Amino acid sequence: MDSRKMKLIIVLSLMLSFPLALLPTSNVFASQPIFNNQNLSVNGLGNYFETFTDQVYRSAATTAWGWGGGQLTNERNFSYAIQDNYATLDACKSIDIQGRKAYIVSHKGAATNNLEILDITSPSFIIQMSSRSTLPNLYTVAIHGNYLYAGRNDTGSQGMNVYNATDPTAIGVGGNYIGFANVDGAVTDIEPWGHLIYFTIYDSASDHSLGVFDASDPDNPVLINNAWTTNKSYGLDINGQLAYIAASDEGFYVLNISDKYNACWRSRSTCDRHF
Repeated sequence: MDSRKMKLIIVLSLMLSFPLALLPTSNVFASQPIFNNQNLSVNGLGNYFETFTDQVYRSAATTAWGWGGGQLTNERNFSYAIQDNYATLDACKSIDIQGRKAYIVSHKGAATNNLEILDITSPSFIIQMSSRSTLPNLYTVAIHGNYLYAGRNDTGSQGMNVYNATDPTAIGVGGNYIGFANVDGAVTDIEPWGHLIYFTIYDSASDHSLGVFDASDPDNPVLINNAWTTNKSYGLDINGQLAYIAASDEGFYVLNISDKYNACWRSRSTCDRHF
């Protein structure tokens, strides 16, 4: 081979290898899936090399973020700082946060300011926007659009209150109360789903403990009688056409609610039950 070509190849090889010497020495590489090995070793370039064969690694000289001596992950900082505290007149039982507003209800055997709307724009300076003295023993609250739903567990008058909360500074105005629906148990949780408002009725006398409001016309909600039976429904969440219900000592139900009149866990293929 021509000696000039040979020299050119050598020079090009040196030029191409030169930047590798400038690579940082604090990179961390993984050679195997995590949880196998946590020992740091130095590879040929002086970078720290993770082989993931145990769950303890030595003190790292690397400055790569997140690495250090000790256990599998660095120690987390679980400290917290209270931003503000808003003292309610009675026991605060439920909240719903929507944007810069917090909707809260309190529980007491007499009508007091047990429904409140707070401005939480600044978490260190909570401001009451308005309040309402309403039926006693409010237990849960949910906001859906401009409408507020408050459930009660008062043994004398159990059910759901509905309010127009379009103006959060005027929830106490008489005209913002839309109505009240009686049920035969304590309303313990509320979950809006489209134009339907689902809620759990704990210790229902009729054993129909999944309530449904059709709120297609929010000013005239219609109570739907759902055929599913138990009297243990306590907590509720909805995802798609499935309702997830905490049912006290009966366990955990997953219901198909595609038929708003008949939630089920037996007859449809998507229904299931877990304990």
